[in-house]
Amino acid sequence: MVGGATRICYNGTTAILSALSTLQNNRTSPPAQPPLLLVVSTVGVASTYREWPLLMWLFYGWMLNAPIEDKRLAHDALLTASVKGGKGVSGKSQDPLVRFVSVRPSHLNDGPGKGMASIRAGCKVKGGKSEVMGYSIDKDDVGCWMFEEFLSGEVRGKWVNECVVVTT
Repeated sequence: MVGGATRICYNGTTAILSALSTLQNNRTSPPAQPPLLLVVSTVGVASTYREWPLLMWLFYGWMLNAPIEDKRLAHDALLTASVKGGKGVSGKSQDPLVRFVSVRPSHLNDGPGKGMASIRAGCKVKGGKSEVMGYSIDKDDVGCWMFEEFLSGEVRGKWVNECVVVTT
């Protein structure tokens, strides 16, 4: 938790980015495109708009402030590493180190899942809040959505370098 205990998400993200930076520096030619890093985060990480229904925003924003701040720091590290001319882990200006998709599920449940037809996903912001909001989603549905969008075929470019809220 930021300010007290651990920064587990931030430390893990920067360790991956550091390893990718080392690999990139040891290459004789740059890759055709940076690798794609899929991360599972949470709603509430956005600092400029709201991704939760209002009641959950009030409750979780207060109760989970430290873990959300940890995820926000990890997200900022991803943003920095994904921008051309951005500062990599070394602090030097460089080509994009990574492409990313930050999957932000609403409150996770342990249920059997409702299937792809019930999943809503989006990354656009309208009127200071995410166009897709919801209270919960089953873990199975998050895994199913990620598999269909990123692992079963070609990655859809619309999600690359975006934060995607998924909910049912």
